[in-house]
Amino acid sequence: MFDAMAGFVEAEDLEERSGRVFWKSLLALNIVTGFGLASRRWDLFPTMFGKYPGDALWALMVFLLIGMLRRKMSSSMVAAWALATCFVVEFAQLYHDPWIDSVRATRIGYLALGTTFNPMDLVAYTVGVAVGWMTEFVILRAGRTCGPPISG
Repeated sequence: MFDAMAGFVEAEDLEERSGRVFWKSLLALNIVTGFGLASRRWDLFPTMFGKYPGDALWALMVFLLIGMLRRKMSSSMVAAWALATCFVVEFAQLYHDPWIDSVRATRIGYLALGTTFNPMDLVAYTVGVAVGWMTEFVILRAGRTCGPPISG
């Protein structure tokens, strides 16, 4: 398997390096989803940011979901797949037909698929995925560099 950060590696090595634990990922996914849904209902962020923090959280949720389901995948590949998924969903909003618009008219359809293409959403998605990738990178790097506890 090819890992963008380390070249070709065995899947077992990649799983060890990924450090993703299903239950921790599920907890993070639920927290991010909760904040994302809350951001659509209440003003959690400064109004100058508009709806974009919610879009960034949606992209972060996609990153976490892919990482949770594909724990052997490198962080870079998870980020690439998450960004591609977000971009495909956004560009799909350019397509309008009665059947897809009826799906988008439902609450879950609106939250998952959106309704109107906006190029600025692509920036928000990139920020959300980048936050996920950088957070995972820092956490995993800290986990690798931490030695045994120092006793006094």
